[in-house]
Amino acid sequence: MTAHVLLAHVGHWIWQLAMFAPILLVVVGLLIQRIRGGGETEPDDADAEEARAQRELDEILGS
Repeated sequence: MTAHVLLAHVGHWIWQLAMFAPILLVVVGLLIQRIRGGGETEPDDADAEEARAQRELDEILGS
């Protein structure tokens, strides 16, 4: 298939790609965020937060 024939048919499928582009951008963004570790907390921080919340609950219920 020559480049001329391929380019002649771009008009048939370019609009489908244009509608797929926003979905592709969201997926790529989510993958980058997952790779970079966005939103993750360290286990120590999560454990400390849980312990603090438990102490506060104990104080409320103990009063």
